[in-house]
Amino acid sequence: MRYTILSLLILVLLASAPGSFAQNKFSKAADAAYADQMFLLALQKYQKAYSKIKKNKAERDRVSLRIAECYRMMNNTKKAETSYKRLVNNANYIKDNPKILLVYADMLKANGNYEEAIKQYKAYKLAGPADPRADIGIATCTTAKGWIENPTKYGVKWEKLLNSKEDDFAAAYADRKYISILFTSDRSGAKGRVVDNWTGLGFSDLFLSRVDRKGDWSKPVLADAEGMINSKANDGVGQFNARFSSYYFTRCWNDPKRKNGCAIMKSSRQGGTTWSEPEKVELGGDSSSIMGHPSVGSDETIFFSADLPGGFGGKDIWMAKKDKKGGKYVKVNLGPEINTPGDELFPFIRNDSILYYSSNGLPGMGGLDIFVSTRSKSGIANTYQWQSALENKTFANIDGSTNYEWQSTLGNNTFSNASGATTSSYKPGGAMTTDHWSKPMNMKSPINSPADDFGIVFNGDELEQGLFSSNRPGGKGRDDVYSFIIPPVYYTLEGIITDDRTLQPVASAKVRIVGTDGKAFEYNTDEKGHYAFNKMQILAKTTYDILVTKKDYFNEKGRETTVGIERSKDLVRNFALRPIPRKPVVLPDILYDLGKWDLKPQYRDSLQGLIETLDANENIVIELASHTDSRDSDERNDILSQKRAQSVVDYLISRGIDPDRLVARGYGERVPRTLNKDVIREGFTIKTGTVLNDSIINLLTTTTLKEAAHQLNRRSEFSILRNDFVPKTKISKNVPSAKIEMVVKPEENNVPFTKTKDGLRQATSYINGITTDFVFDSKEKEVFISPVVTLKLLKDGVIDKTSFDGDPTKILGDGTVADKAVVTLKEIRIGKNSVRDVKATVNKKIQSLQFGDGLLKKFGKYNIDDATGEIIFE
Repeated sequence: MRYTILSLLILVLLASAPGSFAQNKFSKAADAAYADQMFLLALQKYQKAYSKIKKNKAERDRVSLRIAECYRMMNNTKKAETSYKRLVNNANYIKDNPKILLVYADMLKANGNYEEAIKQYKAYKLAGPADPRADIGIATCTTAKGWIENPTKYGVKWEKLLNSKEDDFAAAYADRKYISILFTSDRSGAKGRVVDNWTGLGFSDLFLSRVDRKGDWSKPVLADAEGMINSKANDGVGQFNARFSSYYFTRCWNDPKRKNGCAIMKSSRQGGTTWSEPEKVELGGDSSSIMGHPSVGSDETIFFSADLPGGFGGKDIWMAKKDKKGGKYVKVNLGPEINTPGDELFPFIRNDSILYYSSNGLPGMGGLDIFVSTRSKSGIANTYQWQSALENKTFANIDGSTNYEWQSTLGNNTFSNASGATTSSYKPGGAMTTDHWSKPMNMKSPINSPADDFGIVFNGDELEQGLFSSNRPGGKGRDDVYSFIIPPVYYTLEGIITDDRTLQPVASAKVRIVGTDGKAFEYNTDEKGHYAFNKMQILAKTTYDILVTKKDYFNEKGRETTVGIERSKDLVRNFALRPIPRKPVVLPDILYDLGKWDLKPQYRDSLQGLIETLDANENIVIELASHTDSRDSDERNDILSQKRAQSVVDYLISRGIDPDRLVARGYGERVPRTLNKDVIREGFTIKTGTVLNDSIINLLTTTTLKEAAHQLNRRSEFSILRNDFVPKTKISKNVPSAKIEMVVKPEENNVPFTKTKDGLRQATSYINGITTDFVFDSKEKEVFISPVVTLKLLKDGVIDKTSFDGDPTKILGDGTVADKAVVTLKEIRIGKNSVRDVKATVNKKIQSLQFGDGLLKKFGKYNIDDATGEIIFE
């Protein structure tokens, strides 16, 4: 049915081809079938004739061209392309028939091969006479590629439940709620099962489908089982009137004894699938006239496609309106604004003013493309010169308005005007008022494609959704039904907040957006660092300033906008927060008078700085080591150092410091001070690195210098043991004092261990101050670290992205670390000894830090006492 209604366009090249009408006994029957538009039959006979023609090269070329033309007229563009290509490869033939290059290019274009089509259009431009179609072809191929790369807002969906392996096309809504449709199909079950000799396809019928409770299309069934609108002829392609009471459709006959045509029929719906006997809509012409594809306006004005005298080439869009007096239809061609030398088909009138239709004569993407034009009655200023299809008479615009001077085109001098009046007495200056149509606009991709796109209908007068048909790749049959919609435009905004130093997610960061509409929203990131604002918060034509804040990080700002974005889009904006560098922790020295343990006022001020440091760094645990000089007994000095430690501990606890953060130790006189900077007393400089033991002090020349040295030994020192203390939510007022540990053998460096279930030794180490268990396996050659420990070190800030070998973006991210990644640990402390710059390999099979003898001996000579469960460093 769809191909039957296409116009029969025989190119000029056929008339000019050598021997183009030199029939022989083999091709005579094929030529007759071709002339009768029975292209399938003609194709079969041409193929048989070709095998019989051996010596007549000119005839073989002519038959080859007819084979290609048959495929083209049957809309088999793939085989048509192949057939034309054989002719194009015949250089001598193309030299005399360059227009074959044009048709070959058209087939390439219809099959979406734009690059090769452009080459062939250029070849035709060089080989043939001046023909604007070459430049048009080149331009449209280039434009089509751009349309595919930048499609319109429409979303297109193949309707699986409506389509079969056959042709399914030209849907029409069948009720006011737009929940049922009639469409054309030649699928199994159609009443007209005779094969159409034009197309080689079965005759088509009308099928019905409804939207079910789930919103899906029901299985299509025959729209009429009584033979009213479905007959043994080709039936289909129609539209209902505005009241959905009458259905106008196309019927094409196939009587082998006469030249057949197509006509528009009208049937009234009498309920369900019951229809009245169809009546032919009398629009003039004879039994061989081809008229069809009706679309009906609110006043029953019919827009249709027809091959009638007075047209512009192939099929044209016409409009017919009933004369109020006589009740007859008066038809008018919509003019050169709408029609071209090609075919204009499948009109659909919307709101009585917007015309959608398909054309292969306007610049498009390949085959039939869908175009839209708007009607107005304001007139135009352009002047047109036309030629009568039959009498070579000029129809000329008189005054630039929409009044045209018409002459008879039928040979009987009958003239009709827009009001429906007719006369056989023509007077010069007589006029027929027509409407002005805007320049047709291609609906572009994805509505259009390189294939045939046609039969568009809309779901009501307001919604930008509906159905159309296409034979584009990806369907089930040849022609298939597709739905389309401009979906609602929504926007969202989301992203991931990471630590710029570690590339790990930052949880509980606050993301605040403020739009140019004045509305503000906030979101706290989850454990994966993710934030999101939904479609109710991100609006069209709005710009948003984004502020990301998190304690201990510098703020980050950004901006996102929906201005100029016409499609739904999920905006994504990630941020990497830069940690605020920690200030170095400066620990004070506390000095005492001889034999005293009370704090001097100036050292209370020093401790105030320590308290502020501890408050600002709640995860620090410090050792408080109190010492005496050597001028008393060991017992008295031990007691004195304990009291000095106690005085400092009590003061810190009184100021709110958790005792669990204080490791207090008294060393008596056992650890003389080692100077970490030069000290000047009485003009004398005691150098950095000097150990103030008795032998050194006794070498000093004056009593004052010796007393100064002894005072430097009377001290309380502070050092950071670790920085992974977990602060308590609340500290009791009745806090017990920290226990003071007396260190009798400061030279000892013993590390206790336990054994794992595998019999390996497990003890405590400190990686950059973070408490970390390690497993010692004497046989292990490498240093391994688990992903869990690695991520904890990242989170605690003691390693960062620069600690890893290789590209950190491929190692870190989304709360993970790549297996077998190599990380450098700045310091590992076991007992009192430390090793720096240790390379460890991430190993997902272990749970902590694991190494062997190779690393452990770097901490010093050691012995393992399994009886006491200690690693003893010498």
